[in-house]
Amino acid sequence: MGLDSLMAVELALGIEKRTGVRLSAMALNEGPTVFRLAERILGMVQSQHTIQTHPQEETSLLDQLAQQHADGLTAEEQEVLKDLSKP
Repeated sequence: MGLDSLMAVELALGIEKRTGVRLSAMALNEGPTVFRLAERILGMVQSQHTIQTHPQEETSLLDQLAQQHADGLTAEEQEVLKDLSKP
């Protein structure tokens, strides 16, 4: 993604504020593309809410997140997110 350390910290804080997912700045460098980062965040959100919610509620949460944050995704990327959200 081409981030310097300050940008990585700001991005990590923004992700935590919007999703509740805590990522370190170093973790952002492990998934150097937006797509890989989205996969990681989705996986963390799913694991957090699987424990706390029923599967139907989890799907609803994923749909809400996708609607709020999917602006600018290609149709292919949206399909991948749909596939990832299937049980």
